[in-house]
Amino acid sequence: MAAVVVGAGRSSTGRSAVAWAADEAALRRLPLIVVHAWSVPVRLSVEIGCGVDDLFPGGATCRSVSGDPVAALLAEASDLLVVGGHRGASHPSRMLTACLRASRRPLVAVPEGECPPLGRIVVAMSGSRASQAALEWGRREAALRSVPLTAVHAWQRSPGSHAAGETAHARLQAWADTADAAVVGQVPCDLLARHGPPLDTLIAAVGPTDLLVVGRPPPPHAVGRLLHGDVGADLAGLLPCPVVLVPASAR
Repeated sequence: MAAVVVGAGRSSTGRSAVAWAADEAALRRLPLIVVHAWSVPVRLSVEIGCGVDDLFPGGATCRSVSGDPVAALLAEASDLLVVGGHRGASHPSRMLTACLRASRRPLVAVPEGECPPLGRIVVAMSGSRASQAALEWGRREAALRSVPLTAVHAWQRSPGSHAAGETAHARLQAWADTADAAVVGQVPCDLLARHGPPLDTLIAAVGPTDLLVVGRPPPPHAVGRLLHGDVGADLAGLLPCPVVLVPASAR
């Protein structure tokens, strides 16, 4: 059965991720599985019932397993995988990078520290299959949480052309319309088309009370990763808000 799965550690990043995952599991009415990997060759599992612990309003299964934390997380059947992150990190963590390479489910990177109540969901749009999956995921999440939704598209050609800006906005509208047809329980979507690099545009568009959703294409060729980078993974370390990385297949 699908569940929200979160990696727990001793650091503040682990605690933040667990708190975020617990709220998400309760909202989605899904089981919560908290996984902690250690070097002790012993496996423990503790069931926490609903209402027993304030941190787990819907209850939880807490597991400590011996071995690699990434392997332990990926071994669980998850609808959503949650890991902790560091605010202002120049590079994504080893755990986040490894999970991105192997996970076929949406992955959430939660920054350390207390996350304020969610005010808005922001989706990065490029027209790719992965970004369409991200917008459909973001629409469902916005409907579930009853919060506003904004789709952001960065364009870089002809910066002085008004016509180019109008074309970018029309392109974004077409993508949003396509997502409308695939999602039940639609919510209004604000459209924001800005000239500039994708990474800088998204950083400027979100704040601490947002949830950013980014599409994740299949793992690129090594040369493509070197030349173009991975915007989603980079954002997961740089932003002060949770970032959801949605694979192209999660539609």
